[in-house]
Amino acid sequence: MKLLLKVVTAFVLVHPLASSDLQMYNSVLSKSSLKVTGTSSLHDWEMSVDDFSCQVTFIMGNPSIKLLDINFNAEANSFKSHSNIMDNKTLKAIRADEHPIIQFKSNNIDFKIPLENESNGILPGELTIGGKTTHVNLPFKVEMISDESVEVTGTIQLKMTDFEIDPPTALLGTLQTGNEIEIHFKLIFEM
Repeated sequence: MKLLLKVVTAFVLVHPLASSDLQMYNSVLSKSSLKVTGTSSLHDWEMSVDDFSCQVTFIMGNPSIKLLDINFNAEANSFKSHSNIMDNKTLKAIRADEHPIIQFKSNNIDFKIPLENESNGILPGELTIGGKTTHVNLPFKVEMISDESVEVTGTIQLKMTDFEIDPPTALLGTLQTGNEIEIHFKLIFEM
């Protein structure tokens, strides 16, 4: 028992993640936004996502923040447009019944963000939509909007077929959705 206590104490004292600078924050849903945009043979379209969360773990350093991992989850059933028909076709296309969570993960990363008012970067990670996981490089901008608030924004272009999603159609195939989509995000973290 004494040996176990010594091993645990030594781990806590020397392990880099045991540092008091290790911090974890969750996005503030009421101040954050997520939308998906695309095209069709008739008009451009947009869907908002109302239920999502993002958790970021990092080590606060000087002169930079070292990101350790990012976990983002969105409820597939929270995708909403101005059309019930489009909502239903989208949920069917992304297989929301079988795969209710859309997820982005970036773990075991060694990525540093300079402590400036504004920084840009590209974050590698795994995006899962409809049960299909694909490696993506997520461009982002981090901006300190106050001493206690950080805004992370970005847009990523994707193809539905990269996630084995057939672009939805309507009106016996005369209305076709384009394969390319963009995901636009604004995440607010308060300290």
